[in-house]
Amino acid sequence: MRPAEKIERIIKNVPLDTRDQRDREVLDDALQALRETKTRARRQPNIWKAIMKSRMTKLAAAAAIILAVLIGIGTFDRTSAWAEVLRALEEVNDLHVVNTVTLSDGTEVRSKWWLRKPNCLHSEEPEKIVIDNGRERLTIDRETKEAQFEDSWTEYRPVSQEWMFEQIGIFRGHKVEGLAVKKLEDESYDNISVFRLDYTNTHSQLSYQGKAWVDSGTMLPTRLTLRQLGGPEEGEPKGVDVICNYSPIPDEVFDHVVPDGYTILPRKRTQAISGKVVDVDGSPVEGAAVHLTDKSLRFLRKVKTDTAGGFVFELPPSKVHWVGLPMFLRAVPANDPGRVAWTIIEDPAKKKDHGVTIPGQTGYVEMSNALFVQCVNGVVLQMESAGTISGHVADTQGNPISGADVVIEGRAYAARKPGMPLFPEFGFIGHPLGGEGPRGQLTARTDAQGRYKVTNVPKLSKQNWYKVVASAPGYSSNERRIDTTWSSGEQEVDIKLYRAGITVSGTLVDNYGQVLEMREIRGRVGDRDFCRTLTDEEGRFVLKDCPISPKLQIKANLAQNTWSHLGKEKHLSYVYYPNVLVHIDYQEGIMGYNVKLVAEKPEFAVELEVKNTAGEPVAHYPIELQGTSASPSPDWQEHGRLTQRTDVNGYCKFTDAPNLEGLRLVVGRAHIFNDDLSRKEAEKAREGNAKYQWTTVPVEVVPGQKEYKVRVTVLTVEEFKAMR
Repeated sequence: MRPAEKIERIIKNVPLDTRDQRDREVLDDALQALRETKTRARRQPNIWKAIMKSRMTKLAAAAAIILAVLIGIGTFDRTSAWAEVLRALEEVNDLHVVNTVTLSDGTEVRSKWWLRKPNCLHSEEPEKIVIDNGRERLTIDRETKEAQFEDSWTEYRPVSQEWMFEQIGIFRGHKVEGLAVKKLEDESYDNISVFRLDYTNTHSQLSYQGKAWVDSGTMLPTRLTLRQLGGPEEGEPKGVDVICNYSPIPDEVFDHVVPDGYTILPRKRTQAISGKVVDVDGSPVEGAAVHLTDKSLRFLRKVKTDTAGGFVFELPPSKVHWVGLPMFLRAVPANDPGRVAWTIIEDPAKKKDHGVTIPGQTGYVEMSNALFVQCVNGVVLQMESAGTISGHVADTQGNPISGADVVIEGRAYAARKPGMPLFPEFGFIGHPLGGEGPRGQLTARTDAQGRYKVTNVPKLSKQNWYKVVASAPGYSSNERRIDTTWSSGEQEVDIKLYRAGITVSGTLVDNYGQVLEMREIRGRVGDRDFCRTLTDEEGRFVLKDCPISPKLQIKANLAQNTWSHLGKEKHLSYVYYPNVLVHIDYQEGIMGYNVKLVAEKPEFAVELEVKNTAGEPVAHYPIELQGTSASPSPDWQEHGRLTQRTDVNGYCKFTDAPNLEGLRLVVGRAHIFNDDLSRKEAEKAREGNAKYQWTTVPVEVVPGQKEYKVRVTVLTVEEFKAMR
């Protein structure tokens, strides 16, 4: 097994449950650790021992275990005392951890950490020591006997987000699949509770066993041990012993002291993104606010231009916080709402013609690797006319809502692909417009009359539009789409908000009584979704803070696969159903409702035979199964083979087809997913069938009948025109 695969397997096999963004950072760290160990691997017989020393290994071998233990113990106590435990965890200010990993050959790898909120860290590993006091960071390489200073990392990775603090603080109170926790009464003493841990990863089937010693008052772990059952591979971790101490840490632990005999290297240089903002005539714009948002929404910054119109964004150390391309930059001149400058910086190696005009000059871009920015200089942002989006936020009775938050995002035309971000070919994760919102959005707040105004809006190309979202406490957020050519400088967008407060609970099953778990349930009014949740393992759900409206509907979103984030195996196991939509029996003043949603299992069989007017079979003709009001989602069409071609005999058959309202066959016009023909064969079939006129054929559904046979005679284009 390759080292990269070992890292991936360890990450997947431990019972981690963290934030999506943190998971991304963990994977980044793992890949970087692997790259750094390649050189050492040439002189070490076992690369895994080198990887074991990395931060990634500490996370995989120890921190994940701590999290599993704590969550497991958390399932024991549902009383009000649990709130006291949570407060105790939040009050943890100092943490000293000693982590000892035992490899399969008996070798012990010991690491130590001292962490103090908000910004002090000291770690000692076999090959290096790191001391960060919140101002600067010292790294001491024990192997090369070299030391190096650099800027502190804590601005980008606070101590509270280090894996020890972060995971001790994650008490989610839900069951970890495969983890059994049992209190050992005969081994518990005084205020220490001892628990036995048995964990089997349901995916890898690897099993672990261990113990946890936990302070009974705070539920903070003081010691944890875990070992892999069945024997690990050579060089891999066999067991781990973690000791935790929460006593105050002396200041001198975080002093920067370089050992005698060590060479101090030049200070690490901070990389930057730099450029200038100029007016239409090329003159510098002083005091302009320049906003930057990177691809992954991990680097959002604002700086001011100097007297020469220059600006500089200092980049974080690449190992702690990588910055990726593309980037969205927007410059706003002081006291001038009618102008703006903006651009998008791309990787020059991947730059192409996107069919849109991007203003400004992106300058020189240097990449540290294929994904991340090393530095950018020579950026030029030139002023141009800006747009203004303003409006009124009110409740459904027309009463103004003061203090409502308004957020504006840039969006691509839905015709490109629903859900794709601004300029989708650029690859932004979000929809930034160079604003101060958490995802780079433009933001505003309504005044006492419910009015808002957002100035200095970049005028995007005609291939894009804007989404304006308003929210306020006690109300369900609502949004409006703006599709504007900016014929005038200001766009008026009014938004109405429903009061929130209705709770809808219920169950979701199919027509055979089969429980449908982990399915998305939405509360909606009209064609707008306002709230959502998931069903549990028994098909139950609770939708909270639904709009107070007699038009409230509950929708089970079953025709779209929502399991893509759960891995390939789970994603492919998804069973599609037609969506279910029901109205609540609304009564004035009643805030709680219960509904039962029943989905009809797809089990129709539809056979189709296609011939021309001469009685000849029409081969390789594209066919799609649709409904008049709602068609299956693209992923359902792909996985359920709801688009097919006729065979050489003009025949095809749909199985497990849904009973959609207005069920029909679209004959001769369909995009074929999982096409059995090669590209060359498909092109030949398309050319051969171009002479026929496409048509739609209804499937007459009979109650109780599940099998249908349809025969279709298609006309040539000439025959169709002659009939008309």
